[in-house]
Amino acid sequence: MWSGAMSRGIGIVAIGLVFATAAEAQPSRTGFRLGGGVSATTGEGSVAPAVGLAASYRFGPRFGLELDASYLPKIDLGEFPNCPPPLVCILGGNYSLDARAVSLTGNVVAALPSGVSWMQPYVVAGIGVAHVRRQHQDVFFAARRWQITTTKPTVTFGGGVEFPAGRRLGLGLDIRYQPIFEDRPALPVVEPTLNLTRIGATLSYRF
Repeated sequence: MWSGAMSRGIGIVAIGLVFATAAEAQPSRTGFRLGGGVSATTGEGSVAPAVGLAASYRFGPRFGLELDASYLPKIDLGEFPNCPPPLVCILGGNYSLDARAVSLTGNVVAALPSGVSWMQPYVVAGIGVAHVRRQHQDVFFAARRWQITTTKPTVTFGGGVEFPAGRRLGLGLDIRYQPIFEDRPALPVVEPTLNLTRIGATLSYRF
């Protein structure tokens, strides 16, 4: 699973670099930039809001490196049986499950040719680490709750488009897929891994 996701991410960036090299360089500012954004995050559970911050350095019109941090305050993952088959319990019932996640990834950014100066598409891929906290709560006995935390590797890949808004500001749309490679739970219960998709708007400042 890890190698497959890595291969897809590397392939996305490789395709972007091939297209960017084959075409004339589009006007683009190089150097350091800071940015942030808000996203709608979806995956195994409900749609939930997330926020992110990014710092990047563009070495030229086609290539850059980025450090991206994102925070997902809460996503509802649904309800699951306390005693899934083949377990037998005296008291059955369900428990609700929600999760919170913080991730930090180092990414490669490759710009794509657009043919116009007012729009800059790009692809991005990288690897990093994610800290996930799951909270379980018994649906019938509300006071019965517990938490499990994990820190595991993650990858991210996707792309977007940026629109210059003045000399230093940029507005953008960004889509990223981010699977988190968690171990299977020790208990025989149904707990989905977090394979998240972030779709959001970004604002960046070029120094």
